[in-house]
Amino acid sequence: MAMMKKTLIVLAVSICLGFSNDNPQNDTFCRKGVNSLATEKMLVLLFCQQYAPDYVPMLESSYSSPNSWSRTVGGVPTPANFNANDKNDVIAEFETIIHESTHHKNTRDGIYLGPNKYLLFTDAEKNDVIAEFETIIHESTHHKNTRDGIYLGPNKYLLFTVAEKNDVQYFYKSELIAEFLPIDAEEKIFRFETYIGEGSIVSANLSGIFGLMDEYSAYQNGCSAALVAYDNALQEKDTTLAITFFKDALATYYAYYEFNSFIGAYLKYGKTKEPIIYQKIMNNSTLRRAYSINTIEFEKAIATINSQSNRLKSNYKLVKSSLEYYKTKYEVYAKSCMTSFQPELTNFKLN
Repeated sequence: MAMMKKTLIVLAVSICLGFSNDNPQNDTFCRKGVNSLATEKMLVLLFCQQYAPDYVPMLESSYSSPNSWSRTVGGVPTPANFNANDKNDVIAEFETIIHESTHHKNTRDGIYLGPNKYLLFTDAEKNDVIAEFETIIHESTHHKNTRDGIYLGPNKYLLFTVAEKNDVQYFYKSELIAEFLPIDAEEKIFRFETYIGEGSIVSANLSGIFGLMDEYSAYQNGCSAALVAYDNALQEKDTTLAITFFKDALATYYAYYEFNSFIGAYLKYGKTKEPIIYQKIMNNSTLRRAYSINTIEFEKAIATINSQSNRLKSNYKLVKSSLEYYKTKYEVYAKSCMTSFQPELTNFKLN
């Protein structure tokens, strides 16, 4: 069966291994000079054949190498340095290899549930996934974001330090920043009432700038994923599907301007009225790095949206009116608000 574009369907696959407490001997894993992906995969398959043989077929078709994963601790990238020659490395990473390889196995066609268990979607079910794809990525990002860290995109996850996590409790509600936004912002910014309106019960209000960053990350990931799906659909020459994904991105891209306005106003409020908390925010390097990376990725998505007329050629007319509508109705005003907070936003960035 041909593999189609991947969607974010999260399945946790846990495998209980019956290892002893003794240090394992590296017997067949002691061969030197192993560095190719093919050889790494072979060694992992040999290990799997010995301890969890039913999972060998899945790894053969969908292997995910630990060296392809990106890990960060306290905002600092940490290389995997996975060595399949070292049996200790394979033991340490085996459960996660199964987990990540399951993501590779899951596609729009079906879901892998375990050895000899693969469920195929009907055409109607696949269409439901298409219709909700951008929202699935958005909401799944919320699930991934916790007080421990923030998900910024594939292989990008930043972990907060203990001190940074403790500071979240001091952040003031986002609804307080309304006085730093234009008087007509509540009426003209589409997402104002939902996220920073007085009495709003969502995290973007209750958890202050942490909640705003959670939402900013979710909108960025949803928009970016829709554009990746759009690109893959075009490469497969499925223009109808590509246009569907592109329109999904159009419906959310302007959240970039809205949340930059909210974050900018939040920072200005803190600097003016809550200087101690403002300093805690500025000392939170992980939060600042999350903002910087999300912003870069969001700007890439917007650049893609604004540069597709030549690629789509005659089909551009299918999206042109929608893009013009969103620009006029939502982007222009939110962008003007964001511009007024440019000093605060620039100062908040951390490269």
